[in-house]
Order: sequence, then structure tokens, then C-alpha cells
Amino acid sequence: MARTALLSVALLIAWTLPASGQSPLAEHRDACERGELISCTIIGLIYETGAGGVRDVERAISLYERACRFDVAAACTRLALAQLGVPTPQDGGASRIGRVADEWTGAPIGDAVVDLPDLGIRVLADAAGRADLGSLPPGRHRIVAQRFGYERVEGDLPVPWETEFLLLMAPTADEGEATLGRIFGQVTEEGTGRGLSDVEVTLVSGGAGRTVTNSDGRFGLAGLEPGTVEVRLFRLGYEVRTTTLTVRPGRTVEIYATLSAQAIELEAIEVVIGSPYLERTGFYLRARGSAGSLFTRRDFDRFDPIAVSDIFARAPGVSVLRGRRGAELVTRRDLDRSSGTACRLMPYLDGIRMTDWDLDNIRPDDLEAIEIYTGPDTPVEFANRYDANGDYQCGVVLIWTTRGG
Repeated sequence: MARTALLSVALLIAWTLPASGQSPLAEHRDACERGELISCTIIGLIYETGAGGVRDVERAISLYERACRFDVAAACTRLALAQLGVPTPQDGGASRIGRVADEWTGAPIGDAVVDLPDLGIRVLADAAGRADLGSLPPGRHRIVAQRFGYERVEGDLPVPWETEFLLLMAPTADEGEATLGRIFGQVTEEGTGRGLSDVEVTLVSGGAGRTVTNSDGRFGLAGLEPGTVEVRLFRLGYEVRTTTLTVRPGRTVEIYATLSAQAIELEAIEVVIGSPYLERTGFYLRARGSAGSLFTRRDFDRFDPIAVSDIFARAPGVSVLRGRRGAELVTRRDLDRSSGTACRLMPYLDGIRMTDWDLDNIRPDDLEAIEIYTGPDTPVEFANRYDANGDYQCGVVLIWTTRGG
């Protein structure tokens, strides 16, 4: 069931007014003063966007820092995003840029679909939860937001307005309410097996959507209506390939295909249902716009590695270093200039940061997926972290296992 958003001063806040009559803003402010740090994160988000009528980014950062010091993950994420800054519209408020966030924690909700049905506008929130609707005509426009695992939200969006809009979405335990699906996949070149970049991936029937593959040949499409769709793969100089698949509500479908520069018989395009565990970890969301190196169960089966460290030899820009800690991943491009030592990547196992840990403690058969990010490509929720010795990490390696699911 859809909830009706409550218009509050400058921003759209997806809260229902409680029976007590006290505003959610006042409730969270009181809770923050009592030391409930999640509420401090929500208040910080309201100040950052101006949802309470006053925009105060410095105060928001102060609240985020307070909660982050006590390891509130959403606050640390919001702090990193606030420090990056957000572009401010310069057209007198006709351009509407806003945020989509979790009502309970304040964490950004990426991949949320934000619709203005009457104007035929649909955008997808990025990994930071930002949704840019562009320049809009004056008036009040119906806005709808939906995302797998959250209640659908509806409300009115005023234009013009000088500050951002804010949509806070409540999680739902009823996965049956999820209505949209996603496609994730990889296109490789016949004969070489390398990922093929700049392949146009288009839905030619059963829906609308278009994207291109990245340097590793990977791609993602989100916000898709459930049902049967035909996917077309095209790159100049290669044979065009199409396949038909079924998009399922709240699920990701993985497809893997090979393109050939000449007309020869190729293996059928592989279509599988994605891992629910990787859905929950945000893997598919990050993969859709990722600049890192990604490996899935299909890659592990193809590589047939003896040890996990064998997989990392296939990732560009990194090397395996074996020392007293065992196998560690380091960047090839950087050395710590003061000590001359390699700059190592912080490992996370099923979302838990590991220290003094050997990557080869994991068996290849237990792997579900691996993500490798270096430097500025590191996802914001894992960025700006320090190890137990206070050393800044040059990136992260995220290892997801079948046991974690």
C-alpha cells in the first residue's frame, strides 16, 4: 500500500503525522538530545537539506560527526557525502534535486525510482541517494518513489523551490510489496574472453531502458517493470545478439553473453536469477555504476582457482603481497612515500572489516562475489577508513561468501 507523503515547509518528508500531534522533526530532536544517535543522523539530514525550513550544513556535519564517533554507520556515510558537497541549482528553484533516505536510519537509498507521473519523468537515485529531476514547470507535481524493500511513497512536489526535496522511505518486511526488478550482466568478446566495453544494451520490447557496458563489459539496468523483456546487445563491428528473459519483482536477473566480430555460432546467452544475498549487500547496486573490479560465482567457476589470491591476479592495478599477515592485496600504483612500503587494501569479509588477516583463509568454493576498489573509486560507505595502526587505506577488497548469505 502506498503512503502519502507529508509536505513540510521546503521538502517532501515521507512521514505520517503521529496521533500525538508532535511532528517527526520534534520527536527526533528530542530523541537526539536524549543521546539516541540515529535520531541525530536524521536531524542532521534535515538540516543538510533544509527540510525543517533552515539549511545548516555545518550543523548537519557536526551531528554526523557526533554519531559517527560511536560507529553509527549511516552517520559515517552521511558525513562523507556532506563533505563531498551537492550541486546547487542556479535557476531560481525550477531545477529540483533531492535525496532519498531510510526513514529509520537516514542512510541513503540508492536505486530508488522517483517518478513524476503527470510529466512523464522517471529518474533513478544514485548510490548516494541523490535524484536530479532537472528543470520543471511551475506548479505542484505528484511525485512517487519506490524501491525494493521499502514502502511506496507518494506526495506533491512544489516548483519553484530554493532547497532540495527529501524523501524518507520506511523499510518493509513484506517483500511482496516490491514491484520493480533489475538486470545485471557482462558481455565478453568471443575468442579472448575479455570484457567488451561500450556495448549498447537496450530493451527493445516489454519495457524501456538503455545503457552501455563499462571497461570490464559489465552493465546494469534498474527500475524495470516485471514481465517478459527482449534485450538487444549491439556494438559496431560485432554481431548483434538478442535474448528474452523474465524480470521478477524485487529481484535481479543476471545475463552473460559473448559477441563475435564475425558470423559464427556462439553459445547461448546465459540467464540466471541473481543471488538474494548479493541483493541485500548492495552488490548489484554498486556494480551498476562501478569503476572497480568485480567477480561473481560464474567467474570463479570459470577461473577454477586453487586459492583466493589467484583470482586477484586477474584484477588490474593490484598485486598480492605475502608477508607475516599472509596474503594481502596492495595497489601497484602507489607506495607509502615515507616508508617505501606497498599501499594495502583493507579487506572486508561479509561486510566485517578484517585486520591482520590472510585472504587465503577463504576457500574459493565458499565465494559468492568479490569487489575491488582503489583510491577515489572506493564506495563512500567504505571510504576514509583507517586500520588499527591508524594507516590510511588506498582502497578496499569486499569478499562476500555463500556462508554470509
